[in-house]
Amino acid sequence: MFEVPELPESSISPPEDFSFPFEPYGIQKDFMKALFSALEKKCVGIFESPTGTGKSLSLLCGALTWMEKHEEQRREDLDKFINSFNLADEEKAVIASTNWIASQHELRKKKESICKAKRELQFLEETIARRKKVLGSKRKKTMTISARFPKGNTKIEKEKKVEGEPEDEFDYLLDDFAISNYSDADLSEDEDLEEPEFFPLKIIFASRTHSQLSQFVKELQRTSFGRKVTVATLGSRQNLCINPEVNRLKNLSLINEKCLDLQKGSKGVTKSENKKLKSCSGCPYFKHNAIEDLKNTILSEPVDIEELVTIARDEHKACPYYAARKAAKEAQLILMPYNTILHAGTRDGVGINMEKSVLILDEAHNIIESISNMYSNQMHL
Repeated sequence: MFEVPELPESSISPPEDFSFPFEPYGIQKDFMKALFSALEKKCVGIFESPTGTGKSLSLLCGALTWMEKHEEQRREDLDKFINSFNLADEEKAVIASTNWIASQHELRKKKESICKAKRELQFLEETIARRKKVLGSKRKKTMTISARFPKGNTKIEKEKKVEGEPEDEFDYLLDDFAISNYSDADLSEDEDLEEPEFFPLKIIFASRTHSQLSQFVKELQRTSFGRKVTVATLGSRQNLCINPEVNRLKNLSLINEKCLDLQKGSKGVTKSENKKLKSCSGCPYFKHNAIEDLKNTILSEPVDIEELVTIARDEHKACPYYAARKAAKEAQLILMPYNTILHAGTRDGVGINMEKSVLILDEAHNIIESISNMYSNQMHL
C-alpha cells in the first residue's frame, strides 16, 4: 500500500474587508489581519488588545472571515485539481514510458488523489447544503427573552456557584453511564459510528464563564455572520436543565446523578421497548424528535444559554443540554467554558473532535488558574 499524497492547498492573504459591523479602527483592522495570518499559517498566536478596543468583535470577524475565505479557497483548489487530471493522456504517457512499472505506480497514486479530492469536494458541498437548509429555517416565532428574564435576575447573571466546586468542573466530567446512555439511546440510533474520512472546519471559542459566552453571542448577533454561521453553545446541566425535578438540586454531583438516573428509565423496560417509545428515559424532555428539532433551531440562529433555555422549555419541550451537544457536532462555531476543552476526558465525553479545529481561548491569562482548579482537590476540615 502507498500513501495518497496531500492535496494542494493555496495560501490566502488577509483581505481588507472583514464584514465588521461598522468602520473598524486601525488597531482593530491590524488585529484582524494578524489573526487571519496566524490562522492561515496554522500558527499559535498570542494576541493582546487594550480594554475597550472591541476585542470580541475583532476576534469574531477576523476568525470567521478566515473560515469563510478558507472554505471558498479549498473548494476552488479541489475543483481545479480534479479538472487538471486527464486520464487518457496519463494512460498514454504510461504506455510510452520505458519504465512502465514505475509509471503505472505513479498513475495509480494520481488516481487515488483524484478520488480523494472528489470525496472531499462532495463532503464540502453536502455540508454547505445542509448548513444552508438549517439557516434557511429561521424560527417563525421570535421570543422576547428580556421580558421572561428581568435584567439582573437571570440564571447566567447570577453565575450560581456550589461551595467547594469550581463552576462546571464536575458537570462535564461525565462518567461511563452518561456516555453509554447517550450513545446507546434513540438520540443517536441513526448516527454513523465509523470514524469519518473528513471533518468540517470548526472554530472553538472558550471562555471562563457562561456570562462571558453569552456576551460573545450578543456581539455575534451584531455582525452579518450571525445570519450565515451555525453556532452552538455548550453549557452545564446546572445552567441548561429545564426539568424541575433535577434543577431544584443545588449540588452539581446530585444534578448529574439525577439526570442519569432519569435516563435509565423504569426498571424492567428493555432498550428495544425504549426505542419503540422514542424515549430512553423517565425525563419528559429527553425525546428524540423534540431534541432533533431543538438542535435545528439552535443552528438556525445564534442564541445564548438564556435564550436556549427559554426556547427549549416554552417552544420545544426538549432537553437543551443534549440538544446543544448534538448541535455542536454540526456547528461551525462552538462556544464553551474552559474546562470543557482543557480536560481531555471532558472533551471526549461531550464529543469534541479537535481535527481541523481552530481553538481560541479568551482571556488566556486565566488558563493556568483554571487548569490548577481542574486538577486540584480541596479538603474542608
